[in-house]
Order: sequence, then structure tokens, then C-alpha cells
Amino acid sequence: MSVAAHHVLLALAVVALVISAVRLASLLSPSGLDRAITVAVLAVAIAVAQCLALGLLGWGSSTAALFAAACATLLVSLLALPAPTVRPAAELRDWFGSLAPAARALVAAAAGFAIAWIAWQLRHPSIGLDSSIYHYAEVAGWVHNGHPGSILPLSYDLPYGNYPVTDEVAQTWAAGISRSFIPLALWNPAMFIVLAMAAWQTVRNLEVPRAAAGLATAAIICLPLVVHQLNEPQTDLPAMTWLACTAALATGARRTPALLVPSVVAAGLAVGTKTTPAVMVLAALAVGFALVARADLRALRRPLLLALAGAVVVGGIWYVRNLVQHGSPLWPFTAAPWGDPVPPFLRLVNATLLEHPLGTVRANEHGYLDGLAGGIVLLVGVPVLLIGGGVGLRFPRRLRHSLVLAAGIAAVGFLTFAIAPGTGPQRPGFWFGPLATLRYILPTLGAATVAVALASRAPGPMGMVATLALAGSLVWSLVQDAQLGFPSVPSARTPLAGAAAGVVVYAGCALALRWLQRRRPRGRAPAVPAVPAVPAVAGAPAAALLAGGAIIVGLALAPVSDGFVKRNAGVSGSTALGRDVVAWFAAQPGFDSSHQTIAFVSRAVIAPLAGDHFTHPLKLIPADASCAQVGALTRGDSVVVTQPDFLHDFIGIWPYATAGCFARMRPAYQDSTFSVYR
Repeated sequence: MSVAAHHVLLALAVVALVISAVRLASLLSPSGLDRAITVAVLAVAIAVAQCLALGLLGWGSSTAALFAAACATLLVSLLALPAPTVRPAAELRDWFGSLAPAARALVAAAAGFAIAWIAWQLRHPSIGLDSSIYHYAEVAGWVHNGHPGSILPLSYDLPYGNYPVTDEVAQTWAAGISRSFIPLALWNPAMFIVLAMAAWQTVRNLEVPRAAAGLATAAIICLPLVVHQLNEPQTDLPAMTWLACTAALATGARRTPALLVPSVVAAGLAVGTKTTPAVMVLAALAVGFALVARADLRALRRPLLLALAGAVVVGGIWYVRNLVQHGSPLWPFTAAPWGDPVPPFLRLVNATLLEHPLGTVRANEHGYLDGLAGGIVLLVGVPVLLIGGGVGLRFPRRLRHSLVLAAGIAAVGFLTFAIAPGTGPQRPGFWFGPLATLRYILPTLGAATVAVALASRAPGPMGMVATLALAGSLVWSLVQDAQLGFPSVPSARTPLAGAAAGVVVYAGCALALRWLQRRRPRGRAPAVPAVPAVPAVAGAPAAALLAGGAIIVGLALAPVSDGFVKRNAGVSGSTALGRDVVAWFAAQPGFDSSHQTIAFVSRAVIAPLAGDHFTHPLKLIPADASCAQVGALTRGDSVVVTQPDFLHDFIGIWPYATAGCFARMRPAYQDSTFSVYR
């Protein structure tokens, strides 16, 4: 099958799941952002569930099987679920039409800004260290073995397969159909957009004024810890997104109690992606269930039980597996007395911020300032609001209770972060330290933002101070974002040019539409006989338009997928592992079309060596293999070799002597770190 066909099938499969999710979501919320957020949650949950189910048969990365499952889901939804009373296209058209011309131009500018940023990322993809050695490496491994979620040997020291891997499974669904890195590169930007929608909806559900809500939303999505992960993807941004969806849907249950159902599924996606948002997820669900829609729980018990089952499938399954296999649901981070111990390397990086607060802050002061930026303002606001709300300082009674609750949740979140392993000072000689784990604080920063935004509801100076705090946080973060530089963010010219192009396109379309309206003959239009709507084809024009758009998008992305690995290798400043050796492989004749396995005698594999279209299986040679076994395991392969001091005390300490098996061989490639043997 051609590259273009794979990408077209992916675009069509996405459309199929989105249409199915729209029909299902419309039963819970007929319109608005609540429905849009629910659609995102349900579509991804369906994709993950299908990927895992097909994986039981070894078809979890089969293009044909995944596409057929998406089409079957669409068919079932069309036959079994009613069409939405408010169609998304009509809703979007009416919303855009209700805006003032200046606001429409601003929307067009934002769209152009986003498209230009994404195009820049596809031109300069910076995969990053974590994605290089395990996030994308897991996707590449599952594309080949057909069993998404299975445990792959990717490290001698760190059992990456026992981490929550819902995010990687979701990306495998897309990579399995497209057979390219393009959907992986687009994943975090898509999560960024959903995060913005969910953050806005959360604070608006809490009756925060529009101006303060806009500042709060911008303060969250512009945090450097978030922006950095757009082009060097990690799972913190998707986890934060699903947490925000959980909060938005749980708080929205005040007006639509049925939103509790997708909030449970969103919670499953959040904790299935990463453990760090677990406390905030539980807090959001507790607010929704105990305070917002408690009276409606009995009526919703059946759909809630179904949602709970779905949450376990898409997110809780990893914890169940760890409990069965290792005795602790949080293994390898936490061990139970009756289960397997924490791996030796993780025991060496278990110092916490709470144990050494002053020493940690002093040693990492500049890194904290750069990483947190405006988040510091939000964190400072938590104890202020907790104390001020507790003593009733110029806050109305009802607002005071809300402030104490929100600030208390944020305080508990910070305490949870402070006791997390790895947040304290590193051991002498270790590279791994608190700045590597600073991103774990993102859920707490989200809760702190909500607390400060709530304070903006206060009348008089207190509300104004809270609004100014949000504005100050945003400005500080934007300044730090600009200093991230290449390859984290583009130069200002690129997105601004995109914004200008968006305005020009909008203006041109508006003028053309006005010209056509003026040329329309005046007079009464001829009568058109009414045709009764047939449910099966009522949405045919919109469906055809979506399918056509999907085909165009797929055809446009297909050529961009070629050369992705080579472009990544050429991105200076990227933290992706082994860019030089990746560039050498990519330059070899026939690399793109070859299906040769690439084996590793090293502490980590290198995901980009799977090739632009995942044609190369990746294999880690066991650390304790004999030279005879190494020879047997690597026969016919290209072998990437590093010496035992490579990344020692950073991602591992386990000794391995297998690199010596190649001492008498002449490498086909060699640099200061990597050697390649054939």
C-alpha cells in the first residue's frame, strides 16, 4: 500500500471515530464545548480500546484491522444512535456568524498562527530524549509485534513497559494506520488545543468572569513546561489535557448531570497516561460526584458503571497488571511489602523535595525560575488564598468556601509533588535531578490557576488583584517561552506570518462571498418542492465534505512523512538520542525501503532508527548475553553499540560487557559515542 493511501486511511478513520463520538456525545450534551470535549474523550478512548482489543489477536497495529474497526464503529453509530439535534457544522457556522468582523478576523489569525506553528514543527521535528528512548520506541515496537500495551525490553534498568502507557497506545493506533511519524508529531499540538478548550470550560463552569477566564486559560497553556512539549513531546501534556477534561466535565455536571459519565472516562485516560495527575483527577471527580451532581447519581448509575468499566480498560489496566505481576499497582515507583522491590536504579533517585527543600531550591534556583516562570505567581497565590479564604478576608461566604476547597486541593497537589521520588537533590555524580522531574508539577499548577481564577470573582480590590496575578503569570510565561528558542519554539516571524495569512484568507473569502451575493439576481427564488429527510442520508452532504477534507489532509501529509527521520537528525539543539548516527543511517542507500532489524548493545534504543515508515524492527540485546548469543541474536542485523559508561548514572547503572563482543570487528560507522556493525 502506498504512503499516500496509509495517510488517507488514517484521516478517514479519524473522521469515522469523530462522527461516532459526536453521536454518542450528543446523547449526553447536545451542543457546545461540553460536547466538543466529550467527543475528544470518547474518540480517543474508542481508539485505545480498539487497539488493545485487536492487540489480543496480534492485529493491534494492522492498518486494515484498525481501519475496519473504525468503519464498523461508524456504521453501528449511524444505525443505532440518533443524529444530533444540533449538528456540529451548523453550530460552528452559527457561532462564527454571530461574531463581530474583528472577532472573526482574530479567529482566522489564530487558525493561521496554529497552522504555521504546526508546519514549522513538521519541518523541524525535535523528538526529544524520552520519546526517542521509550515513548516512540514503544510505538515502533508495537507496530511490529501487533500487541499494543505489551511489555517491550527497551532498557537494562528502567521497566518502561510497566509505566502507564495509554498515550503510547493511542499513538500506536494512528501510527499503525499511517505507518509514519506524522501523527505522533501532531499528537501533542492536538492535545494542546483540547487543553485550551477544557481549561476555559472549567473556569467558566466555576462562574469566573470572561476576562479572567481567558487570562487563566492562557496562563495554563503558555506555561513553559507545556510549550516545551509541543515539539519535544512527553506525556505530561496529554496527562494534563485529560485532567482538564475531567475537571471541565465534572464541574459542567451542575447544568448537565450526564457529563459525569465522560468525566469518568477522561479520568481513565489521565491516569492511564501518567500517575502524576491522579490526586487532581480524584479531586475533580469528588467535586463532581459529591458536590455538583450528587442528587443525580442514582439515575446515572448504569451509564456510570459502563464508564467506569471503560476507564479501567483504557487507563486502569496498567495498574491491574502491575498489581498481578509485581504486587503493587504503582510498581516500579512504589513497592508493596509482599511484592517485587523497586528496581535498583530507581532506589538511587528517590530523594524528595520535601526531604531537602532549601538545598534543592538553592541548587536549582535558575532552573526553577526558567521552568515554572508564571507558575510561581500561581503557586504563591495558593497559601494566600488558603489563609485569606479561611479567615474570610473580604470574600463573600459562598466564594470563601470555594476558595478554601480549590486552594486546599492545590496545596495537597503540591505536597504530593514534593514527596514524589526524584524531586529532591541528585546524588553526587548522577545526572538525573530535580529539574528532570519539575514537569510533574503541571497538575498542581492547573489547580493553582483555578484557585486564583476563582478569587477573581471577588468584588472590589481582591478580585482585581487576582485578575492582575493571572495577567502577570501569563506575561512572565510568555517572556520565558520566547527564550526557549529553537527547537522548542519557532522565531516570531513564522507564526505571525501565519496569523497574517489567516486574516488575508478570511478577508478574501469574505469579499468573494459579498461579491457573489451582490451578483445574485434579485427577486423571489423559485419554489423548491420539499423532500422528506431520510435519516440514513440526512447528513450525507456533511459526511461527504468531511471525507473529502480528510482525503485532502491525508494526501497533503503523506509527502511530509518522507524524510522525517532525516529532518529530525538535522535539528540542532534537539535532545533526541544519537542524531549523528541516525543521520548516517538515513543517508545509507535503501534505508527507507529496507526491512532490516537494528539491534542495540546499549542502555537505550533509538526510536527514529525505525525509519520514516517503521520498516525497521528495533531490538535490545540482553545485558547478560554471551558473545555467542550476541552473534546469534544479531545475525543479519545492523548493530548499534555503545560502551558501558554511556548514560551511566543518568538512565541506568546496570553493567554490560556485550559491547566487548565487537572489539575485533571493524565498524561501518563510528563517532565518539556510537559504533555500528553489520
